[in-house]
Amino acid sequence: MEGDPVMKRVVLFAVAVCGMIALSAPASWATTCGGLLPMGHQLDSYFLCDDSVLTQAFIYEIGSPTTDNSDSMRVVCRYTNATDPGVGTLCSGVGSALPNDGRLSIETDADVNAWNGCPAPAGVVPKRIAAVVVDGQGHGLILSVSGHDPNVAYQFEAAQPFDPATGAVSPVACGTTSGRPRIISESLSGSTATFSLHQDKPPVYTDCDAGTLGQYLQTTSGGLSCDDNFNPAITLGHLYTKTDTCPSLTSGPTSTSPAAPWTAATITPDAAGNATLVATLPAAGSNMCLFIGGSSSFSGSPEALTGYVAVPPAGAASPKAENVAASRANGKIRVTWSTSSEINLAAFKLLTHKKSGLAELISVAPTGAGGASRYSVDVAMSAFQGGKDVVVRALLNDGTFVDAAPVNF
Repeated sequence: MEGDPVMKRVVLFAVAVCGMIALSAPASWATTCGGLLPMGHQLDSYFLCDDSVLTQAFIYEIGSPTTDNSDSMRVVCRYTNATDPGVGTLCSGVGSALPNDGRLSIETDADVNAWNGCPAPAGVVPKRIAAVVVDGQGHGLILSVSGHDPNVAYQFEAAQPFDPATGAVSPVACGTTSGRPRIISESLSGSTATFSLHQDKPPVYTDCDAGTLGQYLQTTSGGLSCDDNFNPAITLGHLYTKTDTCPSLTSGPTSTSPAAPWTAATITPDAAGNATLVATLPAAGSNMCLFIGGSSSFSGSPEALTGYVAVPPAGAASPKAENVAASRANGKIRVTWSTSSEINLAAFKLLTHKKSGLAELISVAPTGAGGASRYSVDVAMSAFQGGKDVVVRALLNDGTFVDAAPVNF
């Protein structure tokens, strides 16, 4: 969890230190970690990532990830003026906006005592940093800024899309191809499960990307964000596992509990991102889940957690919609639900009762990658055509389905 003092230490799995990035020497720099050194979203932008539960993030110097990093600090803001646990700066920016709106921002300062090391000592070139974010559903992203341009320094907006006509900075997202392992199939022999998995590389955003604020300033006004011509190489790392309390709507996935550290498997996905993993499932009825974590190495750094999926215990029921709720808002019906497992789930169907029987409204693709997930879907009121309830149907790969109880609105 975000406030957990061991959280940042488990995000970077290895302890090796990679070599320093070679940089050209600019003029003297006044920046020092003996004074304010803010980093993160400073122009009120944000990430499009799940913010429904406490979220983990870790910032580190690419050249020295184990000796210069955010350590146990809380660096994620789930909403403006958030009061999540942990040592950190005030979430004063408006980018993260409201709770449960799918927006996260990063707000921190390397001058805080809890910061480990210093990415910008006085009189030398600031060191390029990277931020690894894993959201409340186990999706991740990586963002990197150099800190070389004094006009933007460590503003994360430098690595996000910029529209010079409007001056707007667009958010970047924890997407579905996000470094999170996806369960293709599962076979069971007692409590032993054999998983066929696929993992995509997480999205990586840098201030050297075309169309970003950093690139715009460099090409139009002599900015220095990408004077190192940073072109990161990212490779998939080992799979990791742990047994921990299953995710819930209130607690979220305890992906970094001190009582349940991650254990490296001997398996690394192949060049296509595919892997087979054999693991033991928790006992039936235990409310414990098997967490399968994916990792990546970014520009030579140690392996870092870039996503995870939670698998329910042995004997878990077929995938179904749980905690279904429906509410009216602005001419639409907002339908929310959660899942504990999505293994062998093909799709969700939203239906409503009419005089002729159940009628389909829309189809929703699963997002749980075989594990748990949460959903919020808006349906136009006109689509119901007199229907007064909603049924969420879980359609399985074999053609069978499980309907949740109807919910009125």
